[in-house]
Amino acid sequence: MADVTTACRDITELMPLAQKACNLFMTKCKAAGYDIFITETYRSQVRQDYLYSQGRTRPGNKVTWTKNSRHTSRRAWDIATNGGNLYDKAVLQKCGEIAKKLGITWGGTWSTPDTPHFEISTSWKEPKEDIDMEELKALQEKVGYIDETVTRLHSTVSCIDDSLTNLYASVNALIDRVDKLTKTYDTIDEAPLWYRESVEKLVKSGAIRGDENGRLGLTEDLLKTLTILDRVGVI
Repeated sequence: MADVTTACRDITELMPLAQKACNLFMTKCKAAGYDIFITETYRSQVRQDYLYSQGRTRPGNKVTWTKNSRHTSRRAWDIATNGGNLYDKAVLQKCGEIAKKLGITWGGTWSTPDTPHFEISTSWKEPKEDIDMEELKALQEKVGYIDETVTRLHSTVSCIDDSLTNLYASVNALIDRVDKLTKTYDTIDEAPLWYRESVEKLVKSGAIRGDENGRLGLTEDLLKTLTILDRVGVI
């Protein structure tokens, strides 16, 4: 059973007619230069009920106003925009205009607007238009080029993120090392358990003496050295 917290983004999970409408819509939008992507297609009734409960019987803001959605009948899809602003109002408005020309219903026109939402009726038909095959081919190539460019950009950003993550890890490791090298232990009780028995023995024997205030001032490296020397019987 699918996880109710996870959205399905697979266009092939829609009804065949909705698949055709969605693919046509996405092609038209991308050809117009709008960098959009699918956020959800088919939604089970269990997931719809789960989303409906948010802001009502579950914590969080309300994300849907109904339990009866075209998503559950496999005739709806939601979109978002790339570029930092997931729900760019201007882009969604333009996509809504494209949807209208295609006979697709846009949620942005509803009394309770749902701007990322698009759906079709069971009687939807692809609009007839004169198609120049050469123009269509050029259009498809343009869309393909845009998709490849976006993919490369996402890959580059991912590499940068990985490099930054590694850099942060190295810096944190260096900070931890500096902290260990500079940290001092002034009493036996402050010393790590691994060294404590040897430190206590060396203090009692007088091999280690604190300052005038009784502070031992031992670094971890010195503790390690003294412990080794104690355990091999040198001191």
